[in-house]
Amino acid sequence: MLPTVAFESRLHFKELDVDSIESLIERAGDIFYKPHKSDFYKVIYVRSGSATFYIDFVRYEISSGKILYISKEPVYWFEKIKDLKGTAILFSADLIYQLNNLFMPYLIWDLNGCKWWNSIKTLIELILVEYKSKEPDSIQVQEYLLNSLLMYLKRSQVATDITNQHDYQLFFRFRDFVEKLYKEKKLISDYSALLAISERNLHRITLKFAGKSPGKIIEERVILEAKRLLSYTKLRNKEVSEQLGFNDDSYFIKFFRKHVQMTPKAFQSQLQEVSSNSEEKGYAEYLS
Repeated sequence: MLPTVAFESRLHFKELDVDSIESLIERAGDIFYKPHKSDFYKVIYVRSGSATFYIDFVRYEISSGKILYISKEPVYWFEKIKDLKGTAILFSADLIYQLNNLFMPYLIWDLNGCKWWNSIKTLIELILVEYKSKEPDSIQVQEYLLNSLLMYLKRSQVATDITNQHDYQLFFRFRDFVEKLYKEKKLISDYSALLAISERNLHRITLKFAGKSPGKIIEERVILEAKRLLSYTKLRNKEVSEQLGFNDDSYFIKFFRKHVQMTPKAFQSQLQEVSSNSEEKGYAEYLS
């Protein structure tokens, strides 16, 4: 079963934890390098050094001047870390306003050259100062600072013209609907109706912000969950099919094979083979 790391603040606040990346890695121990989920949100600012890591079967790199955001949904783990230093902000959803409208499940910002970089860096430093403060209103100040930080990060990735903002909000509403409803609704028409826009307009919007069709985004979300269930649970193909809303497990097998180029059983067999040799190979070699 896939481990889930629970939120645990070291100080007197339950909704927020701020630490150096170095200390976070030490506190996390071996779990940092193994596939896992967490029940909290993370903003990691890299001041120096670099690292490679995996989020939902995709390999990424992060280095100086970059910020990594990971929500509660993705499965992730770090592969290699080289002199990584910076600040990690861990927080619960209770501290955030309209979080679902801000970001996707995970994002990486390269803030080198960003015109709001000084403001973003200052906010991170102020959050750390307030976290260590014993002032009675410190938690409220942290809440405002954290939301300001997230809004600056949002601003750094979106153009400011009104048309773009409107399309941007529609895109993230679509992603939010997909995240909540992909097991029950798999047709583009379902989502265009929920957004009160035409299928053609939805297609235009997803191409603009994701470079892919709405149908592709829906299919990728279904496949991602299928991979998670096949990788980190002991469910059989029929049970996975049922959890994903397929009425016929033979259709699920065809759907999976079309997108992964192998059957669910073959996918599980490969993972089991890798797992049995994890001491020597690990997930990284399999996924590379």
